[in-house]
Amino acid sequence: MGNNFIQQYIYMKSKKGLGEGIDRAIFTPELDEDFIEKYLQPLSSSEIQKDNKHKDNYPPSFQLIQPETGQLVIGQQLLNAQSNILSAHYFIIPGASKDEWVKNPEKLFHAQFANGTEVDDEESLAELSDIPCKKTENIYRKKQELFYSLKIDESIFKKLLLACLAATESGKTVYISLDVPILEHSRHAMTLLELLYIHLPYAARAVLGAVSFKEAAAKQKYVHLMFVEPGSIRLRNHVFENQFVFDFTTKRISGVDMEGQKHEYLDFAYDALQTASRLDDFFLFAERALKGLKLADQLNISYYNRLCAIYLLEETAYDGYERDKLGILQLLLALLQKNHKEKPEIIDITGKILHRERLQKDPAIAKEYMKAVFAINQITRQVEAVEFTVRTLAYFNDEQLAHEIWTLLQKYPLLYKQVLLFMDDIKGSYQEVLFLHVDDKLSQRHSLELFLANLADLLHAHSFFIDDKEFVKRVKKRFLLEVKKSSKPFFVAEELFVFLTEQHIHPDFIEVVMPDIKLELLKLAQLERLQLEDVRIFGVLFLSPQGQRDAALYKKGVEGEIFRLLSALYKAFFEQIDHIYSITELVDGYLVDDAKQAGKNMMKEAGLFEPYERLVLFFQRRDGKVEHDKLFAFLAIYGTGVQMLEYIRWSYKKYGMQDIGYVRALKGYLAGDRNSIWKDKDYQRKLKAIRSQSFKKLLKEVKRKRSSKVSLLFGKYGFLLVLIAILAAGGFLLK
Repeated sequence: MGNNFIQQYIYMKSKKGLGEGIDRAIFTPELDEDFIEKYLQPLSSSEIQKDNKHKDNYPPSFQLIQPETGQLVIGQQLLNAQSNILSAHYFIIPGASKDEWVKNPEKLFHAQFANGTEVDDEESLAELSDIPCKKTENIYRKKQELFYSLKIDESIFKKLLLACLAATESGKTVYISLDVPILEHSRHAMTLLELLYIHLPYAARAVLGAVSFKEAAAKQKYVHLMFVEPGSIRLRNHVFENQFVFDFTTKRISGVDMEGQKHEYLDFAYDALQTASRLDDFFLFAERALKGLKLADQLNISYYNRLCAIYLLEETAYDGYERDKLGILQLLLALLQKNHKEKPEIIDITGKILHRERLQKDPAIAKEYMKAVFAINQITRQVEAVEFTVRTLAYFNDEQLAHEIWTLLQKYPLLYKQVLLFMDDIKGSYQEVLFLHVDDKLSQRHSLELFLANLADLLHAHSFFIDDKEFVKRVKKRFLLEVKKSSKPFFVAEELFVFLTEQHIHPDFIEVVMPDIKLELLKLAQLERLQLEDVRIFGVLFLSPQGQRDAALYKKGVEGEIFRLLSALYKAFFEQIDHIYSITELVDGYLVDDAKQAGKNMMKEAGLFEPYERLVLFFQRRDGKVEHDKLFAFLAIYGTGVQMLEYIRWSYKKYGMQDIGYVRALKGYLAGDRNSIWKDKDYQRKLKAIRSQSFKKLLKEVKRKRSSKVSLLFGKYGFLLVLIAILAAGGFLLK
């Protein structure tokens, strides 16, 4: 069934009774047999399986189903009493054409169906481009007779309409038993069915299934509205459990409760019924508005109640909106979250609401209302949201609710920025509101993490804070407090600097704030507690291209001395120093001792002795000579055997036998230091492997010195004492 033509199917049963097999079925050749078997045969055979007590006046049964395949099926079952033929004729409207029929229901309910005697000689049926219709009286003219005959009033009609809409959403069934003679049943059932259908939204029409007559109630797939034989409803029957039941013969209604409820949509529909007005304009509006939403939402009565209120806003009827402001705005948001570019009416209505309201004063709904305003603005970018937000914040100014609204607003950076700009532009009017907001954002009670996040929010939102002296003063105060109270002030200062740069805060603001922080670091610096990481951070903050812009501020007084000292240490540890031959090249003479001591402390703490050019620098005197004996003693205590071996290899190449002080210090270390690597045979072997005759000669002298020391001990104290001393020393070393 891939074409756009209407297919036909006719089924006939005759002769011996209604319980035997199919006599005849004819259909258009293009009609899919699987479709016939799955949908049409169960539909057409459902009645003939039962004895018929209305054989002489069996009412025609109109059938409407809309299976999940997308087609719309309408048909009629008719019993010809004279010929004893039960026939069923169905038109199958393709899904591509379905919308036209849904929106023009007169074509459905006044279709002209064939009966069994009209098709006796036909072998197949033709495809159709349209369905023949009977001329009939206007449906609204029939309404008065129908309501009088069935005693339908406003309440009953609204309940019927609500039940039909709810049935399409929930899958339940509306069962109706009319209090009319069987001969009148078809006429009244079809009139009521059509009236209900034309007052249902298009989405419900496109789902609804209906049967205009059934001898006994039964659950039938794809059917939401079923008219049953008068007097056949028995509420104890499990079929009616949790369903909608309208028994006009007993005046009983169950399953529908509208007590104390206000339904704008039902009121609107009933008013239209009373004035014989079609609701197509509203239904088209609702269809466009609901586009993209899930089917359950398109069948939900609450959506149509609010859509009605929204639709009536165009006519400046705000009663429905006033009763449910929050719900309507939340619905507008839900509508705009799907296909908003195709919904200019909804966007326009939203702007009109905000323009008319000016602000939200009701504290009970203000927070959720503003949340919807912000989310809508993120979609539509309507300017009305800016002033609406500003006025609402000003209204609740110093209340907790204002704080909560600000917190929500910050999740929408663009609108947040626009609100701040608006407040700043309207000088005086909103300055207090803005001041209280900034005061809250930069409160000292916030953690540093939250303070920084809030700071970034404000600076990203508006650049005027950069030139606001009070704002800058407040930020400096917090930054200085964090640096002063920390046991690692350099670390905190770097954390602040990195945050500002990574957040792309305007360089002008960084240049205004950071100098005070950097100056405080110089005041807090204690040479004996300086760590290598502090020196690295100093280089980032003070010696980088950006950091050097304010270098002139740090060259006076005690802070200036610390600055020069840290600069020297930074060059020694983090720059190439193979071209530097004296510590005085890095720092002024009167700071040499402090620099040397600080450098030694850092090497000791970090175990960082290479490159050896730097190690040597920190053991130079002011005259440039190296204190080799002290260097060997330092490395022997704080370095490892491997580091000492490597230093000896490097230093002997550098100084050799020409530097008498070096040679004397090396011999003294190897021969006499308690931590000498000469005591280890493996290191002895590695030292002897150094390719230098002069060095080998030096090692022989070391060996001879160590041997002579043992001999002297033996001669002075005797063999026993020396042996005890050697054993004791060996035991100590083994520990």
